[in-house]
Parts: sequence; structure tokens; C-alpha cells
Amino acid sequence: MYMGVAMDSTVLPTIAGSVASGLTSIAFSFFGQKVFNSKREQSKLLASRERLYSQFIKEVAAVYTNSLDGAPQKASSLVPVYSLVNQMRLVSTNKVVQAAEKVTEEILDSFDRPIMTIQEIRKITKERNSWPMREFTEACRLERQDGSCL
Repeated sequence: MYMGVAMDSTVLPTIAGSVASGLTSIAFSFFGQKVFNSKREQSKLLASRERLYSQFIKEVAAVYTNSLDGAPQKASSLVPVYSLVNQMRLVSTNKVVQAAEKVTEEILDSFDRPIMTIQEIRKITKERNSWPMREFTEACRLERQDGSCL
């Protein structure tokens, strides 16, 4: 008897079960939303890195091509490349940053070379068994596969 009212023995377990069920539902909703938000943030970070890496590749390709053609270059043409490398230092793995730095060194070295023909470029590429961007793009791909960027 509770406050002068006779109670069935199943009332309290029923109320307790309802409360537990409600709390469980709230908890699952909260954690589910948290996981959803986390995945959404990871997707945004990944997309941001992909844009950064794509921009780096475009900038490097333009500067590197000009260096091989013997086109006169101003030091200011390298500023966007270095800016992108510095942005990578903030968000990327060490392997990606090191590969990007290696690419920038290759570009600087290419300005000291005489103008090259296609055959000479092909020969150097085969001798090294690489293209300056290969290590960079592979590091980016591995970073993405490993999830180490998130």
C-alpha cells in the first residue's frame, strides 16, 4: 500500500523498466549523433586535405614544367608551393610533408639544369625510376588508407 492506495506488485518493475528503456533510447540517440558528427567531421577533414594536395600538385606541375622548359622564373613563383607545404605541416603526416619537401627540392634543383629535351627527361625519369611527384602522391594515398590523417 502506497499513500493509502493498494499497488500491484508489477507496477514498480514496470515503471522501472519504462524509465530504463527511455534512458537507453536517449543514450543511444546521443551516442549515435556523436558518431555521426564525428564521421561528418572526418569527411570534411579528408576533403580539405584532398583539396590541399590537389592544389600542391597543380602548383608544382606548373613551376616544374617551366623549369624544364628553361622559362625564366621569379622567386615569387615558388611562394605558393612553399605556402602549401607549410599548410601541410599543420594537418598532414610527416611522410606527406617530407615527400612534399623533397618535391620542392627537386624543383629548385631543376632550375640549375640546362634545358632538357623530352628524351633527356624520359632518360632521367627511367634512371631514377620515379617522377618527382610519385613519392608525394603515394604518401598521400597511404595517409588516406591508414586513416592516420584523421
